[in-house]
Amino acid sequence: MATFSNDTKFDSIFQKALLPLISKSSCTEFTVATGYVGVPILKKMESKLLAIARRGKCRIVIGMIFHEGCTQSTKNYLEQLDSRLRSINPVSGIFVTRFSYHGKVYKVVNNSSAKVFVGSSNFSSASWKGRKEFNIEIDEPQVKAKTLAFINYLISHKDTISLSKHSLKIKAKGSKKVSISKNLKDYAVPIATYNALPKPIGQFDLRLRVDVNPKSGLNLYFGRGRLVRATGKYEPRPWFEIELAANANEYNTQHYPKSVPKPNRSATSKARIGKFVAYLKDGQTVYKIDMKVHSDNGKNISSAESSGGRATLGKYIKGKLHNAGLLIEDELITSQTLSDYGRDNITFFKIDDSTYIIDFSVPDEIQDIDSE
Repeated sequence: MATFSNDTKFDSIFQKALLPLISKSSCTEFTVATGYVGVPILKKMESKLLAIARRGKCRIVIGMIFHEGCTQSTKNYLEQLDSRLRSINPVSGIFVTRFSYHGKVYKVVNNSSAKVFVGSSNFSSASWKGRKEFNIEIDEPQVKAKTLAFINYLISHKDTISLSKHSLKIKAKGSKKVSISKNLKDYAVPIATYNALPKPIGQFDLRLRVDVNPKSGLNLYFGRGRLVRATGKYEPRPWFEIELAANANEYNTQHYPKSVPKPNRSATSKARIGKFVAYLKDGQTVYKIDMKVHSDNGKNISSAESSGGRATLGKYIKGKLHNAGLLIEDELITSQTLSDYGRDNITFFKIDDSTYIIDFSVPDEIQDIDSE
């Protein structure tokens, strides 16, 4: 089993194994699935990739770009290359996974014989020859068959889509520091309004199950995205969008926000809708936000469209994690994030059926809220 670490004192350079195989006139397939790709190597190899597509198929799967995005120049080139590959045959092209895929797998077919490589190298010049990596050629029959099956599974996955059906997010240059106050200030109210609220009549805690729900809830950004009907293309949700997800014990509790069956649904539908107003306190600033209850059994809670949609509550919660030095844009919220912050739940204090206080404070900023 050959290894390639890009260290000639140890074994060999990965590019020296792959490039000759791809360059042969007998090469009828090149399929690569990596987290990231580099435009320089794609440009350098473009004529070879197009030639392979004419003889068979050339497929490039990019696993991390759906949510993270890329620069405008990278977007332009990837769309150009994808179009050129697809104009040769419809099975070739660039594909994007709507879930985070970070693996590195290569398949090269010459004279009906497939060679398979796995390891740490992305499809980039640095990974192929410059940086220390570790890759192996798989020749053990069962492992090779399993790897080939995985490639087919990944390519045919319902959430692996053609780049032509996806609108790539343009990554901002420079710092990843997030803009927390944007739009939140539109919902600020005098603190006297908050202080004048009646005492809560009850409360309940909603647990933030971020490890159980890594693609929903506070991590909705990492989900499958949504179809933009105007363009017919998929795009990721904005990073700030979140929704809170309650379990049966929580949405059946006495003080959970009220909801009713969603109109015009079948008799067996569990979909429910509801609304209320929430007050959120952050230091000496108070926000008043329209909220909605939705989904089956009314299990989801988010800020309503009338208050900027799901992103508004997200800016409050993710903003507090960011201000605590625990979160940057495009980063997954984990149980460790919440542990470092100091709490893994949100408390809802019920004023009445249509009014709540939402508390996500930690010990050094605990709000003075008493319920009857």
